[in-house]
Amino acid sequence: MNIKSRLKYEEYDLIGNHTGDIVFVREGNLFDFRNSEDSGAGLLKEIATKLQLPSNLKNPKLVKFIAVGEADNSDKTIKIFSNNSLVKEIKLKKELVNFSVEGVQGTSEFQISQNGIKAISAPCGHKTCLKLGTASIVGDSLVCIPNKLRAVVYGNGGGLLDAISF
Repeated sequence: MNIKSRLKYEEYDLIGNHTGDIVFVREGNLFDFRNSEDSGAGLLKEIATKLQLPSNLKNPKLVKFIAVGEADNSDKTIKIFSNNSLVKEIKLKKELVNFSVEGVQGTSEFQISQNGIKAISAPCGHKTCLKLGTASIVGDSLVCIPNKLRAVVYGNGGGLLDAISF
């Protein structure tokens, strides 16, 4: 399978004022490209500089690229990280399961099912994570930057890279 058939693109309209920036998740971990000497960091720094990010934006578009992995749902696990520490690991289930996770700004609530995981409440102001829908593909993630939480879908066939930008 070539990379074009493995790349998923999503675009969402966000209403109101938001901080626009690039968020990059590599192998399930937030990648701090601004403070990295990694070869990919230079390109991300250049893109962020040319786009003058971070900056405040009115009614921006959230653009999400996901490297799609291949795994059936019985092989998928959701890992929840708070401030880059693993706090919960759950296999996808047929029944709906709601649970809460503490972040730096307060409690976020998630719902997990056989379809994946979605954020259902968050303490931050803009609630972008609620607008991301369900993360269900290996390598897909939900990220709440203000609360420093992320949920990542793991499974056989693993994802490659995931980048989100406003």
